Parts: sequence; structure tokens; C-alpha cells
Amino acid sequence: AMAGYEMCRQLKACEQTARIPVVILTAVAERSLARRAEELGAARLIRKPFDSKELLAAIQEVLTVPLHGGLVNG
Repeated sequence: AMAGYEMCRQLKACEQTARIPVVILTAVAERSLARRAEELGAARLIRKPFDSKELLAAIQEVLTVPLHGGLVNG
């Protein structure tokens, strides 16, 4: 199985998939992970446990916000 950060890195490295917004779910609470997610081009980082409404809102947000290559505040 591939870790989310590695999947994000691979998606962003490929011209054909680089514009796909990525939402990373993590159980780790370290602030450095948010910085790493942003560096990799993730649109959102959501910490577990998460509310399903929060996840759905994040997905809707990243699908409607213009692609800018950084984390969406939320």
C-alpha cells in the first residue's frame, strides 16, 4: 500500500495528474505534516478522527476553488 504523502507526490509529479486536488487524511497531529502536505501540493489536510460533514465540505471546497497549488484554509 502507498502512503498518502507518496501518492500525492506522484500525482503532482505527473503532468497528466498534477492538477487533481488531493485531500490527505492523517491521524498524526504534528504541525510539520501540514507543511509537508503543502509542499507536496495537497489541497487540504484533515486530521483523524474527522467528521464526515467536514470531509464532504473539504471535497466540495477543493473541487470549486481555483487550483493554486497550496492548502485551502479551513
